[in-house]
Amino acid sequence: MTVTEVDDERIIGAATQMFAELGFDGSSLGLIADAAGTDAATLRDKVGSKSELYKAVMRRMHSEEQAAVADAVAAFAPTKPAMTRLLDAYLDFYADNPQLVSLWLHRRMGDAIDITEVEEKYARPSFTFMADLLRHAVPEDLDVDYVLWTIPWLVSGFLSNGVMHSGPHGEAHGEGMHLTAADVQDFRRYLHGLMDRILPLPPA
Repeated sequence: MTVTEVDDERIIGAATQMFAELGFDGSSLGLIADAAGTDAATLRDKVGSKSELYKAVMRRMHSEEQAAVADAVAAFAPTKPAMTRLLDAYLDFYADNPQLVSLWLHRRMGDAIDITEVEEKYARPSFTFMADLLRHAVPEDLDVDYVLWTIPWLVSGFLSNGVMHSGPHGEAHGEGMHLTAADVQDFRRYLHGLMDRILPLPPA
């Protein structure tokens, strides 16, 4: 069997957990097999190499993200309400899936560096689509690519670290996966306000 034929949620779930916690480079098929309740030989027969399993995890992650933002993307236009709706869908998806935040953070630190097609398959198409729609609706001196990349940079940073407020009584506002719903709502308001300022779009 190939990875594309594997529909064992237990294996995909265990692999997602291991890759999120330890990264691709720090995980082994043996560890993943233990977490999935099987042995390495059986796992290898089912999925092939660790690289193929990693690709299956990233493919699943991308499919879930696309499903979560599908309505916002389908209705997207270069307007403030449409951008706000897409921001909310994106933030909600990653807030509900902290393991996927960790997968991307590992990649940004050079994890699985030999598996180069992930960004080309799952990141570039979405950003190119958005940039093409926005580029002609904003001032010429605004770099739309940087604006769009600001979104995952901020979302992943907040969801993985929270924020510590300044002042003598400033407190840590959540800690990674322990963020509360109120923490996320505070960040949502900040994100809306920031994008209103750096990405001037018409109200309709």
